[in-house]
Amino acid sequence: MTTRTTLSMTVLTLTIAMLFVGCARTQPWGSVQDPVPQGQHPHIVLHDDIHNRVSHGQPTVTPSDGQTPMRVTVPLRLLDNRDHAIQYRFIFFDERNQQVRPEMSWRYKVLPPRAQTEVDAAALNPDAVDWRLEIRFAR
Repeated sequence: MTTRTTLSMTVLTLTIAMLFVGCARTQPWGSVQDPVPQGQHPHIVLHDDIHNRVSHGQPTVTPSDGQTPMRVTVPLRLLDNRDHAIQYRFIFFDERNQQVRPEMSWRYKVLPPRAQTEVDAAALNPDAVDWRLEIRFAR
């Protein structure tokens, strides 16, 4: 390699490096506002690709009476010809739309093919007035 070629390659490399450094973002990325308002999130959220394989029926909700916590039962049906293991959890919210603590951990269930089954839970706190069910393939 000639001196001229080496010099040209060095200048080109430095120019490209300076462009990358000059284009580096110096401020943090801002958050994007959720297009779905807090009170309008769906009650049943299906993660992964499970939305193509599981259907749900009309939930049964027994509201809290101040002493007994809210209870929710959701019928599910697997649309596949073989069973699948899922994990699910209910999240409960108070009248201010804040998540009620303690939080329910993920539960495990095997859905039989084409048969209806149910998932249910009661809030662990009588302050719950709303709920959300999250379902995903078992991990």
